Amino acid sequence: MAKEGAKVIATDINEYDGQACVDKILANGGEGVFFQQDVSLERDWQKLMTFTMERYGRLDIHVNCAGVFLTSSIEGITLEQWRWVMSVSLDGVFLGIKYAAKAMKKMAGDQSLIYFQWEDWRGLSIQRPIMPARAVCGFCPKQRPWSSPKQVTI
Repeated sequence: MAKEGAKVIATDINEYDGQACVDKILANGGEGVFFQQDVSLERDWQKLMTFTMERYGRLDIHVNCAGVFLTSSIEGITLEQWRWVMSVSLDGVFLGIKYAAKAMKKMAGDQSLIYFQWEDWRGLSIQRPIMPARAVCGFCPKQRPWSSPKQVTI
């Protein structure tokens, strides 16, 4: 997106990896900044949207691409590990939609996009037994609380 002129805010819980992403964007002539975020924390989403609106005054595209998974068998996964996966992969997507849609609806008449990334960082498709982002979108398919005349598309 940066190649097309988008101003990118890359977020990650890991500062080193997040900044490395921004460094690649900058090295290729794009514009980007890093914002450290734990996607499972509502307060981090609130801080990110405040930062975004103060810095750029708008949010046009939001990409939900944080996610984690465990490689052990179901018998080997603890409830604590399960809750960690769900907090990142499900709560993080829910919170991302909630706060991105809220910010986007403030832009009267503009079109915005919320996008889900279903590939891992290597670009390889991952087949998961549970697709958390789909769960968030499916929890109220008829109501679509993010739909509005202001064209926030998910």
